Amino acid sequence: MCQPDPRDPVGGRAFSRPYAAKLPEDHTRAIFLAAAAARFIRTYRTRPFALYINMRESHPPYTGPFDELYDPGSIPVSPTFLKSSPENAALMH
Repeated sequence: MCQPDPRDPVGGRAFSRPYAAKLPEDHTRAIFLAAAAARFIRTYRTRPFALYINMRESHPPYTGPFDELYDPGSIPVSPTFLKSSPENAALMH
């Protein structure tokens, strides 16, 4: 069983984002939430329900158990990847 990050800045029992991002796949939030959703669906499958799941990944720090899966240089990217937007571009898209 994984233990909370001992360096939690608030002193609570929580996993910091950088600590959680390095956990093995079977300990990720996505796996936990998917399993909880599956249990919910099995429990309420005969009744109407609405289910919303917010899978936080991927968000900063953009690291995780598959960091070494691909060589970053071998991944194709679009011509606009990491290019600045024009000055007149909308701030939201």
